[in-house]
Amino acid sequence: MGSGVGDGTDMARRQGGSRVWSHTATLAVLVVGLGVTAALTLGAHSVHDNNERRLLRQRTRESGDVLSATIQSLQTPLASAAEVAEATDANSQRVGRLLAPLVSPNSIFVSAAVWSADPQHAPRPMLVFGRQPRILSEPPTAIHAFLARAVKSPQLEVVPAHGNTGPVLEYTIASSSPSRYLVYAELALPKPGTNIVQRDPAFADLGYVLYLDRPHAKSTVLLASTTDLPLEGRRSETTVEFGGNKLRLVIKATGELGGELLARLPWLLLAAGIVLALGAGALTERLIRQRERARVLASENATLYAEQRTVAQTLQRSLLPETLPDTPGLVMAARYIAGADDVDIGGDWYDVVQLDDEHVLFVVGDVSGRGLTAGTIMASLRYAVRAYAAQGDPPEVVVGKLAELIDVGDSGHFATVLCGLIDVPRHEVRIANAGHPEPLLVDRDQARFVSTNVGAPIGVGPKQAHAPITLTVPPEAAIVVFTDGLVERRGEVLDVGLERLREAAARIHDSIDALLVDLGQRLTPDGPTDDIAILGVKWKT
Repeated sequence: MGSGVGDGTDMARRQGGSRVWSHTATLAVLVVGLGVTAALTLGAHSVHDNNERRLLRQRTRESGDVLSATIQSLQTPLASAAEVAEATDANSQRVGRLLAPLVSPNSIFVSAAVWSADPQHAPRPMLVFGRQPRILSEPPTAIHAFLARAVKSPQLEVVPAHGNTGPVLEYTIASSSPSRYLVYAELALPKPGTNIVQRDPAFADLGYVLYLDRPHAKSTVLLASTTDLPLEGRRSETTVEFGGNKLRLVIKATGELGGELLARLPWLLLAAGIVLALGAGALTERLIRQRERARVLASENATLYAEQRTVAQTLQRSLLPETLPDTPGLVMAARYIAGADDVDIGGDWYDVVQLDDEHVLFVVGDVSGRGLTAGTIMASLRYAVRAYAAQGDPPEVVVGKLAELIDVGDSGHFATVLCGLIDVPRHEVRIANAGHPEPLLVDRDQARFVSTNVGAPIGVGPKQAHAPITLTVPPEAAIVVFTDGLVERRGEVLDVGLERLREAAARIHDSIDALLVDLGQRLTPDGPTDDIAILGVKWKT
């Protein structure tokens, strides 16, 4: 009897211990499962939050890049019109070829005008395209003050004006020295709350506000997707240079940029509990695979970008001369430097044509814009120069004939060209210039720019004569011609870049090739932002 009772007691004790162990194991699994679930929930929430902020910053940078490119496309035709007005004494037909297309019914500007910079001139525009400028409703003193500010500024001036005709942006830019004329344009703005990009899926989940100069002030709002300002919540900002002003773009996410699944993932994890603990491995593997796929795609995109840039550079160089002529009495060198960020073919080019033992014709040019069209125009101009040179045409005739090949109104492109004919024994160069930077004369440790008769770029306005000049080159001196990518910098006056080039060229160099290499390194230490073509010619001793 006693033995049976003892066995039953031991069995009960073992069953009780097993039950306790089972409860403990179950509790441990629940605790671990809930702990893992909690950790995953908090981690997913943090990843989602960081991913949303990263995507918002990325979208803001992309929007800023698009805005910067758009601004450049607005500034370039206005600046070109100002220079044409300066060069042609405000000829209505020539200026109109640039400004009239900008104020057509399907264009961006509602009004454009050319003003005299002379303060004694009546406060009325000399030329008007589109509707009458809104500024004419201002008192004459206010108009004079507005124009005076524009003349003093080397950059595009922008003023927000909210008149009875609706909100507009006023643009003004003066021609280069002596700045006798200004170009004025008005851009109509939509009312705040009008989302002009709502049909673009890239901006479907974004709210935005674009301010001029002072941020977060309703009086400086240019564009806004909502009237509820300022934007609240998670947002990102970027600043873009706008002529003499600054634009501040503020963007807010109105939806989930990373997708609804990533946004709901923390709640799904929390609700799943023990089930999610079992499926956490599969979910983690899925996320890791997605991350790896994104990394692979990023790597493929980087490779594709590099290949596109290599193709563009190869095509660009194939359109340039492979070698330069071996001319008795001359030493020549050339360099082409591709812009660091460009994947499209550019329009910078140079060429040298050996006419006989005593005469060489050289040309350097820059077609506006980039892409296949600009490259095609560049190639056609280069081969046309060779054909005209074979006919014995002097530089001014070559440039004049080139002007018949392109029209900015048809192709959207124009070109600057500098053409020179070298007489080797006489140490003379006959130069014709169509809107191109003037050549640099380097004589040992001295350098100066050669004053030429700068005519209008080819493709702008009707055919006109380009008066040549004849330059006598001292013994052992060199002529350096180049495109504007060597001296132009965003937000910097052109004269600063030209002086930087002159000082760099005035240093002693062993050869003309060493001079060009040094100029490329000194003037673009961080790499060029635009294509550069440089050609140097030096007389042998």
